[in-house]
Amino acid sequence: MNNKTLYSEKRIQKKVYILANQIHKAKIDDPVILIVLDGAMFFATDLLKALSYWDIYPEIETVQIKSYKKNRIQGRIRLLKKWKNSLKNRNVIIVEDIIDSGKTVDFLIKKLKKKSVKKVFTASLLKRQGCDVFIDFLGFIVKKNVWVVGYGLDNNNKQRSLQEIIEL
Repeated sequence: MNNKTLYSEKRIQKKVYILANQIHKAKIDDPVILIVLDGAMFFATDLLKALSYWDIYPEIETVQIKSYKKNRIQGRIRLLKKWKNSLKNRNVIIVEDIIDSGKTVDFLIKKLKKKSVKKVFTASLLKRQGCDVFIDFLGFIVKKNVWVVGYGLDNNNKQRSLQEIIEL
C-alpha cells in the first residue's frame, strides 16, 4: 500500500495552535466545545490543550452523527448520541474532523438553533474542496476526490490513530 502523507504531525500541531489563537482572538464568551465523535476526538483534544495556553477552558460536550455507509457513500444523516446538558443561551463551537458536503454540520446547526443556543461557531481541521459551507475556524482544504485517514479520520473505523493525515 503506497500512501501519501498530506499533513505531518508537526504541521497539524502548528495549525491547531493557529486555530486556537483565532478562537482566542474571536473572544467567544464562555464557549461550549461540541465534539463530533468519533473522528474529531484527536483534533478536539489538541485544540482544547492549545486553548488552555490562553486560559480558555471551555465546557465539553459530545455528539455522534452517522452520515456515511461502509462504502464511503454519504447516506441519511442520523443523530446517534446527543449532548447531555442544556446549551440554551450558550455559545457553541462545533468541532469537526472534516467537512465534506456541509450537510452534517448544517444538520447539527439546525438542531442547536432549535435548542436556543446563543451563537454557533464551527471549527474543522479539514474541509473538502468545492464545499461552499462557511467554517469559522478552518485548518486545511483537501482535494475533492481524495480519501484521507489518520488523526481521527478513518477508513471503516481503521487507521484513526495515525499521527499524520494520509491519502489512501
